[in-house]
Amino acid sequence: MRNRPGDFYFVCKGLLKEAYDQHGKIIITRFIKEDDPLFITLNGYQGFLIALENCILLRLSRENYLALRTHFPIIGMRFDELMEEWYEMLLIHYKLMIIDIKQAPLSPLSG
Repeated sequence: MRNRPGDFYFVCKGLLKEAYDQHGKIIITRFIKEDDPLFITLNGYQGFLIALENCILLRLSRENYLALRTHFPIIGMRFDELMEEWYEMLLIHYKLMIIDIKQAPLSPLSG
């Protein structure tokens, strides 16, 4: 399933992977497990989601989110807080990945 910039997904059940096609090669960007939110950034690439097991996935399109926010501002505020926390967690995750890569030995025989 193609993801769309600005959409929000929530995995109620199952496991997904997010990937994109780079010159015919599939690049996996992340795995999304049960009870995880997934925000698709507006400036993001056009990726897709692949179910690795039976899934129940909820999607809130950007258009529906904006309409909901207009009619129920408090929901929009709470949603923005959730998105901010998610981005902070994602940034920490990426920083930890960089630390792990820098600390990894260059070859299995070194160290």
